[in-house]
Amino acid sequence: MTLSQIANIADLITALVVMVSVVFVAIELREGTRQAKRANTQQVIAGIRALKDWGKDPALAEVITRGRQSYDSLDDAEKFCFANFMEESLTAYDSFLLHRDSNLFRKGESERAGIGAFRQFMAHPGAIQWWQSAGMDTRWPSHLVAAVERAIAENGPIGTPR
Repeated sequence: MTLSQIANIADLITALVVMVSVVFVAIELREGTRQAKRANTQQVIAGIRALKDWGKDPALAEVITRGRQSYDSLDDAEKFCFANFMEESLTAYDSFLLHRDSNLFRKGESERAGIGAFRQFMAHPGAIQWWQSAGMDTRWPSHLVAAVERAIAENGPIGTPR
């Protein structure tokens, strides 16, 4: 075997090693992406589960219930609690809107879930009063404001079926 033939074999082996390395990197990237998607999904779910803690305190649950009926009838401390509840609720479900362009959920499912949740939260007269007085449109991201406004519009007048 000549030195040229040995060099050709070495080049072939090098090429095979590079190809195997590229395949390995591709498999690792795919697995890393899969794990990141799982972690993102769990983070979204954890944020939504945290909302349920608001209902564990009967006094706070009562403020939220009254606030849904009439935000304007709450005193300042109660308005503060209700406003925090509404902000946390809407921002928790905003995660669905942030993921709508990813392939974390099936196409359309993420936005449908987010807007559906916003419709639920904004289906109360007090929630509308809070939204109109809170000035969220000047301090929240425009995509979130648009989604809440869409949900309010889709609900129609309070008390009418959709």
